[in-house]
Amino acid sequence: MMSNLNEAILKQYSASNLFDSIKNALLKTNKNLDELTTKDLAPVDFFHIRGHHSTKELAERCKILPHIRVLDVGCGIGGTARFLATLYGCFVTGIDIIDEYCQTANKLSSILKLNDKTEFKTFNSNEFPFDDEKFDIVWTEHVQMNIEDKYKFYSEIYRVLKNGGKFVFHDVFRGNGDMVYYPVPWADDESISYLLSKDETEQLLKSFNLKISFIEDKTEISADAFQKSVENIKRKGLPPLGLHLLMGKNTVDKIENMALNLSEKRLTVIQSICFK
Repeated sequence: MMSNLNEAILKQYSASNLFDSIKNALLKTNKNLDELTTKDLAPVDFFHIRGHHSTKELAERCKILPHIRVLDVGCGIGGTARFLATLYGCFVTGIDIIDEYCQTANKLSSILKLNDKTEFKTFNSNEFPFDDEKFDIVWTEHVQMNIEDKYKFYSEIYRVLKNGGKFVFHDVFRGNGDMVYYPVPWADDESISYLLSKDETEQLLKSFNLKISFIEDKTEISADAFQKSVENIKRKGLPPLGLHLLMGKNTVDKIENMALNLSEKRLTVIQSICFK
């Protein structure tokens, strides 16, 4: 039976006919679906702060090899998975609680002829559907904010990660303790928002003997990115293809609030790489 929390999260991220919405937006921008590239999808493909730029930053620090297996936890519609598979030739499995996202991710990978390098699976339990020590890298961007049981979440990441493997994350954490302005991209209110601080998260990761080899605060550059988005929307409105297709009708409110939350340090953004 699905928990009330999972039902609330499904409602938060619900997006019916998402693939058709993306396809229609691509056609409006004169994209040829038969010649589609990952770059064409970039405006909608990366449901995290600074999009493919932040993904590229982390990837360059990871030294990803062609033969490895990567697990992308909370994969969304597959942007990170396709980016990594295209750039490095690795095989990426994406999992997400939102079935519409996974279906859309598989369809987009099919169009881009990346089915041999990517796969996407829906899961809605506390346990990942994989054997122990299956992946060389476990990757996650902007996921844990919706997860109440952080210990279980990180323990599953630890379990499926190979010895010597890397846990890579780019995430949003509680900042100076002041109240967060809602709605934000992962929650319309605090009922499904479970925020730890950076220090609390570091202590939790260390409890699994995960060794932090790299950690960097990206709050300031993230605040600037959201402020630029606010200014662009005021000048031009929302584009045909963009994250509003995922965030829904209150997209502008979410973007404006994120600009405030980050500029006032109510939230922080951290990138990190840990070793098992």
